[in-house]
Amino acid sequence: MVDVYHVSQHLHACGKALFGERDPRANAWSQKQLQSLIELGGPSFIERLDELIRESAGTDRAAMQQLRTYLWENRDRMWYRQRLAAGRPIGSGLIEGGCKNVLGARLKLNAARWRVQRAERMGSLRCLQYSDLWEDYWQTRAA
Repeated sequence: MVDVYHVSQHLHACGKALFGERDPRANAWSQKQLQSLIELGGPSFIERLDELIRESAGTDRAAMQQLRTYLWENRDRMWYRQRLAAGRPIGSGLIEGGCKNVLGARLKLNAARWRVQRAERMGSLRCLQYSDLWEDYWQTRAA
């Protein structure tokens, strides 16, 4: 999944290119597009954006085409409505916070035994432990 915050940054950059840096329409346009993306999902939103691109010209068209390029590369990783309906996050804040608090804090302790090159492996094991996949993982490894 693509973090909704990062997608939002691209939408806002496009809105500023369309309306200008300080124009309030830029933010309104960006928020409307973000809501539409969350409701429609990546592929359907891109189809809608293609319609806007066909109707536009010049710098507007270039800004929307740049946004489309970014979205196209991530089209199958933006199913926000389904994730929200399942009670799952659409941002990476939980994961980033977990990395900071679990791994980062542990690595910074005095006399810590983890080495930086092994932190990724330990992080993977911790993710398994907290995601209730610990037993499944070890069953597949034993087979």
